[in-house]
Amino acid sequence: MKRLVLAGSGKGGWAFALHVGGKVVAEGSGGRAGASSWAMMCEALIAAVPKLPPGQTLVLARNDAFHALVHRIVAGDKVKKSEASRRLIEALEQKRDTSTLDLVCSDIEKSEPDYKTVKEAAMAAAPPPGTEKEAAPLGEVPKLADTQVWIWTDGGCRQAAGVGGWGTMIVHAASGATLELWGGTRETTNNRMEMMAVIQGLDALQRPTHVELRVDSTYVRNVATKWAHAWKQNGWRKRDGEPVKNQDLVAELDRALTRHKVVWTWVKGHAGEPGNTRVDGLCGRAMEALLRGEDPAGTERHKACPVVLPSKA
Repeated sequence: MKRLVLAGSGKGGWAFALHVGGKVVAEGSGGRAGASSWAMMCEALIAAVPKLPPGQTLVLARNDAFHALVHRIVAGDKVKKSEASRRLIEALEQKRDTSTLDLVCSDIEKSEPDYKTVKEAAMAAAPPPGTEKEAAPLGEVPKLADTQVWIWTDGGCRQAAGVGGWGTMIVHAASGATLELWGGTRETTNNRMEMMAVIQGLDALQRPTHVELRVDSTYVRNVATKWAHAWKQNGWRKRDGEPVKNQDLVAELDRALTRHKVVWTWVKGHAGEPGNTRVDGLCGRAMEALLRGEDPAGTERHKACPVVLPSKA
């Protein structure tokens, strides 16, 4: 049986570690200032759900109320829908749509090494006092509701395993209709996957569009907004004359951006923003498929956005 160890900190941090065959195969952490330990437990499971392989998983945590909530959701019972529980329900229902979901909760001793490690990660991930609770507000995108979209992107790379993945979620602001895309490749880098996620998202738009791109990669944002134009003018060379790294994808990104009016918003990765968490899961799905020897690419459409959208400032 797979073991998913979860921990939440009353100071606003969460962490998880998924053990399969005695080895940690996936882990993550994040936080939100002012959040309760119970809410952070939910965030930990939300982040872990996309990485769960099929079959039964033993969920180990130290929170009886959280155990009861998960059991009731899995059983299909009605539960009181706080913000945390509603998002957890959405994450579990999404997993049900794609694979078998069988979670069994149990208490875990404070002294168990696995729990101590995850708890320490949760405490370390808690934001410092005074940090704002919410992610960066949506930028001032031109108000053209018939064409306005939000795009969340993420990319990652497991260098030890030699695989990389990317994920993109495109949300039509007026209707909430959503398109999700994901894919991956071997022998790549984190920066290449981050750029690929943005390129794929922009290329999926069938006409020039007003877009807000919400990314956790400062590299991609800087390439697009500060560096690419000068590099292009200089024959794709940097100021010191050295060739630009990832020139093929930098050029593709530059091309994709010319079709659309784009506003960039940076969001902190693994910090609980629903859209960022969602695309991180898509990225992980692609890498897991590669590790199984399967096609990492996929698409999925939703009539309504599968996550809670951030409010405009």
